[in-house]
Amino acid sequence: MVAGYLLALLSLLLDRHKILGFTGLLLAIVASLLGTAEAQGFGEWRQALYFGLDYFVANTLFLGFLFVPLERWFPHRGDQTVLRPEWDEDLFYFLVSAMFIQGLSFLTLIPSNFVNEAITLDALQEWVGSIPFAVQVILIMLATDFIQYWLHRAFHEIPVLWRLHSIHHSAKSMDCMAGARM
Repeated sequence: MVAGYLLALLSLLLDRHKILGFTGLLLAIVASLLGTAEAQGFGEWRQALYFGLDYFVANTLFLGFLFVPLERWFPHRGDQTVLRPEWDEDLFYFLVSAMFIQGLSFLTLIPSNFVNEAITLDALQEWVGSIPFAVQVILIMLATDFIQYWLHRAFHEIPVLWRLHSIHHSAKSMDCMAGARM
């Protein structure tokens, strides 16, 4: 599965016509959606690995159903279309970002399996559980916004990170998918 995604990515990057790359990517996505991407863990620990396709499909559908009608009713420009120039590039970036987020989440959660055995966080979990749900939502939104702000600022101010992040600001036409360039 990984080889299929990597070869599709390589073809999309190198081939001007991109038909083979998109065909390979489509076949890899179909195979993943059919459930052939389950990775077996060590011992009794088993974790499904989906390469971010669940996140990608859910977000694509959500964005499509929400923003496409809004952009049709209230266009930024009079000639704005759904399939604008660069839409395929932004969809590709959106897929890669979804896969990266899923992979990074998977990798960051692996140590938690070992930490949970060594350190119990029962008191912290009980304290968070005792907070009203609405307050929990507000606190997590504030924490998430705080972290995202400082990370985004770091991507603008640290030259090495800016080289990676500048693609996010390279869209020639703005719509809901232009922000997927990460």
